[in-house]
Amino acid sequence: MDFNLLGSKIVSRLGNDSSEGGIDLFRYARWLVYVLVFLVPLFFLPLTSEVLEFNKQFLIFIFSAVALILYLIRVVRTGRLVLRKTPANYAVLIFLAAALLVSFFSDFRYQSIFGGFGAGFYGSLVSSAAFAILFFLILNVFGSNPVSAKEDVRKLLAVFYFSSFLALTLGTLSLFRIPVFELFGISRQFFNTAGNLNSLGILASILLVFSFSKTSFLGNSSYLRYIRMPALFLSLFLLLLINWWVLWLVAVLGLVFIVILKSMRDWRILSYFWPLIIILLAVVSILLNLNLRSFLGIELPIEVSPSFGTSFEISRQALMKDPLFGVGPENFSFAYDSYRPLSINNTNFWNIKFSESSSELFNAAVSGGVAGLAAFVFLVFTVFRTGLKNYRFLPVFSAFAAAWALYPYNMVLGFGLWLIIGIIALTDSGDDSMVIDLEKSPRHSLIASVSFICILVLMVVGLYFVVLRYTADMKFVRALTIEDIDRRTQLMAEAVNLNESEDMHSRILANFMVSRISQEIENLNRAKTAEERQAAISKIQNFSAAAINLSNQTTQRHKEDPANWFSKALIYESLVNLIGGSGEQAILAYQEYSKLSPKDPEPHLRIGNINLTMADSLRQSGQAGSQSQISGILKSAEENYQKAIELKPNYVLAVYNLGVVYERQGLVKGAIKQLELVKSTNLQDANLALELGLLYYRDNQKDKSFSEFERAISIFPDFSNARWYLALLLEERGQLGAALEELYKIRKSNPDNQSLRDRIRGLEAGKRSLPPQKVTGIRPLE
Repeated sequence: MDFNLLGSKIVSRLGNDSSEGGIDLFRYARWLVYVLVFLVPLFFLPLTSEVLEFNKQFLIFIFSAVALILYLIRVVRTGRLVLRKTPANYAVLIFLAAALLVSFFSDFRYQSIFGGFGAGFYGSLVSSAAFAILFFLILNVFGSNPVSAKEDVRKLLAVFYFSSFLALTLGTLSLFRIPVFELFGISRQFFNTAGNLNSLGILASILLVFSFSKTSFLGNSSYLRYIRMPALFLSLFLLLLINWWVLWLVAVLGLVFIVILKSMRDWRILSYFWPLIIILLAVVSILLNLNLRSFLGIELPIEVSPSFGTSFEISRQALMKDPLFGVGPENFSFAYDSYRPLSINNTNFWNIKFSESSSELFNAAVSGGVAGLAAFVFLVFTVFRTGLKNYRFLPVFSAFAAAWALYPYNMVLGFGLWLIIGIIALTDSGDDSMVIDLEKSPRHSLIASVSFICILVLMVVGLYFVVLRYTADMKFVRALTIEDIDRRTQLMAEAVNLNESEDMHSRILANFMVSRISQEIENLNRAKTAEERQAAISKIQNFSAAAINLSNQTTQRHKEDPANWFSKALIYESLVNLIGGSGEQAILAYQEYSKLSPKDPEPHLRIGNINLTMADSLRQSGQAGSQSQISGILKSAEENYQKAIELKPNYVLAVYNLGVVYERQGLVKGAIKQLELVKSTNLQDANLALELGLLYYRDNQKDKSFSEFERAISIFPDFSNARWYLALLLEERGQLGAALEELYKIRKSNPDNQSLRDRIRGLEAGKRSLPPQKVTGIRPLE
């Protein structure tokens, strides 16, 4: 092809890339964006460990990168660079620069760049770059003139509106337990393509605003205009069904903008009657707490997140430590580990690692610090000012902005926001463009060539790592479905080698190696020949070495991630009886984990357990001079159990094991005296009553023990462990009927506990399985 001839035939407007016989690269770039806009609200694949967000990030980055490459090729072919002028350009560049900076200074750089499984993907640098590319493409590839720009905007909005409506429809069918997603291999209940249930609700709020706004994006001649009323009623139905104030507030804010804008043009009450009716309905629904789900017999899943107060406090403390750059994108869980309030340890969510706060506002403050938060706020402010010139898009934009301030974002919501930002910038720019003729200026030509090469290299490198990560995860997931255990091990190892930076794969593989060790120990016990025993021993040694190497590599590679230290500690703890020194290594790893997650009581419990096991092993060995060593180890166990109880006063396992330590130390009476002093000022503390009851039993004061268990139940009737030990005491006394009554009461709140089932079954058969003096030899239920 004669490129000089081709270049001479290029017209001045965008989109006319070539004459007849040529390839219109802008047309293909536009089609890629259209396909992307349609797919994002609906896209998922059950081929990876994260079927939604990870796949959406992959899709957005791939399509955006390819479309940008087509744009750059077109610039090189024509020798002309045409860029539309809008203030949003500078705001996006500032945002992208801030994202790059906060990712570079991140506490966990890899996760900030690519996102993390269980941590999120929306705020990562890869996603931010993809969104910025989307903005650039919408601004510079669509709308070669004001007329075509209006038509392109209409098409983009119509495609997104229709796709979102389909996502709401499929999600609603799933709520009614219609198995629409089982055809695609998804068996999860209440699954939807927008994220969790509240994310679907946020999308419904925005679609409701879309339906009322006068953007004319469906067109009078388009068949899509017929979905406006179904979409409006479906959105309203979902809002009534979920009935959460955040969803209503997002919708109401958008509707308020609609009312204000309509009143500026038309004072007739009919022009804004229906938006006001919806606002009134929202207020009534919240105040009366309408429960449509009970009426329809639908049991909705519960979404748990830190409260707004907790999120604010975590954000404040994180900003005090690193005010400029924060902890890095998608690293909220690190701040949560460090700054979560101790009061959470007294709830059922004490061992949950929250990866995001109650809203994207707090996520941005924690993850990006002042730099990241200010850059995004400046972007929103700039786009809002730009939108004032053509305010028909402001209601939808304000709904997206409200959702950002009130709820954590995901890939669908983030994509929708950036789509609206690009559309507002496109309608603002009009025909105002900057044209640079690269062939007439050597300086411009050199700058353009270097820039083109740099951007192309960045895109290719980004594509390589994104595809590599995606391929590794698909291989890893496929390995988990294979029944052949040796083949599974091989595929998991191949996935880890393909992408060594993904710690989740390494941690799972290390734990899988430990399970292989348990299987080989069983084979060793069943071995009948020397060859079989040697083969089992060899495998045990190999799997042990592999598990240790994997856990060491993850902590060396990403020592800032507490999950790596906890996994390493668990690996060594499981090898205590196989490899000398494993207990000490496990303790060191738990201590490193505690430095990164100081509010978590579990590592202190586990260190105490390891110390207790080591002390018992030394006692059984009967080594000379070991008594002083045993005393030191028991003292360490005591300190760790006390620390665990200090962090979580109702930590029953720590309370129980601390009593074991006192028993080993011969300090039961001293411990009782201390707790009796505490009891005098804490008469309503059920956990204290349980601990005192256990100590009384160990001191053979059984009547007092019985009374303390009864007191614990009187304070907290649903205290399962107090009833558990009360039932054991009754069984010991031979009062099997009374013991069964207590166990039946426990069963109401613990229907699936196997230990409870076994004991009930035995007592119902009149069988006593509890020897006298052995009540405290039975561990608590939980």
